[in-house]
Amino acid sequence: MADKDYETYFKRLCPLFDRIIVTEASNPRKAGVRELYDYAVQYCGNVSKCADPFEAVLLAKRGLKSGDALLVCGSLYLAGDVRDFLINTFKDMQ
Repeated sequence: MADKDYETYFKRLCPLFDRIIVTEASNPRKAGVRELYDYAVQYCGNVSKCADPFEAVLLAKRGLKSGDALLVCGSLYLAGDVRDFLINTFKDMQ
């Protein structure tokens, strides 16, 4: 959300990941994908932006290799947006 301290969030989490895809939640309080991207690239060298959260999940899935993990984090609004889509998208990988 635009009213949250996402700069600190990115500063702490981004260095832990090889790749980050920033996206937007459907909530009107959302932070824009461009602004999120601008913060994320400060702390991770491999950042992509994709405004549509469903496309972001598919983009992330295409980049996964055996043994990789996918972490979706951010607001509960984003988690709510993509929960069922994630379950259906990854059910063939169980």
